Amino acid sequence: MTALNAFSPLRAGVLNPLPFLELLEPFAIWCPQQLSAHCVHILYHKVSNVVGGVISPVLANVALDGMQKLLPGNYGFIRYADDWVVTAKTKEELEAIKPVIVQWLAQRGLVLNDKKTRIVSVQEGFDFLGFNIRHYLGKCLIKPQRSKVLSFLQGIRKWLKQCRSASAEDVIRHLNPLLNGWAQYYRCVVSAKTFCYVRAQVWDYLWKWCKRRHPKKSMRWVKDKYFRAIDGKDWTFFAKDTTSGDQNVIITLIDLSRMSILRHAKVKGSASPDDPTLVSYWQSRFERQHRKLANPGSLDHAVRMMLRA
Repeated sequence: MTALNAFSPLRAGVLNPLPFLELLEPFAIWCPQQLSAHCVHILYHKVSNVVGGVISPVLANVALDGMQKLLPGNYGFIRYADDWVVTAKTKEELEAIKPVIVQWLAQRGLVLNDKKTRIVSVQEGFDFLGFNIRHYLGKCLIKPQRSKVLSFLQGIRKWLKQCRSASAEDVIRHLNPLLNGWAQYYRCVVSAKTFCYVRAQVWDYLWKWCKRRHPKKSMRWVKDKYFRAIDGKDWTFFAKDTTSGDQNVIITLIDLSRMSILRHAKVKGSASPDDPTLVSYWQSRFERQHRKLANPGSLDHAVRMMLRA
């Protein structure tokens, strides 16, 4: 299988603003009649120059809606806002459909981002929405994108270097939401080894942070002050919870190696959460997927309790 991996056609530039403005006409209903044209032009100029705002994905959906209808039945299509992938069995099929897509985009005043558009074999793999999709010995595995993992770790390392005077409690309260949110995003794919790697790297950053705070203290003293054995695991970074009023209450850093992998279950058919006849289906789906989270002994439950505190 081969994939046409294309990113951000809206960010590559607008060839002609007029077709794009026509796509924005439905937004005019938000404004009074005498201001509608003015608002649409303001909306265009604001969004075409600023990428990353909350309105940008909405405009991408408006501009790119209908692209899937261009593709015959032998093509696959996945799109999220302005990031999309077209799949086919051969490279020649993708090379044949690419000019059709380019022409369709040109009618809307858009152009592909050539630097980020590739035709690759699934054996080589490609990155999409922070994930790497690749065949390994005939089996398709989805893993966290390497560059995203390294960027996430770089952000943590940079923050620790800038906040040498922060307390251990402040460090835990800052890192726990970051680690939990990042792990929740990647927990539905093949991430167990990545979680262990990130845990090891964060531990190494924390150990160096502790030693920089106390350069004249011994390693044993530093270890006893910041790390202890908790739930059978030694060297767990901890701090006293000053908000509880009890000196015996402690908080710990999230252990990503204990984060369970929760596989995503596909939605049945064309079921929609807005369909009132499918209330029982969505309720049972939610309960089934979150049964692990309700287990008081699970890491997820402990994380929620810490974040709530």
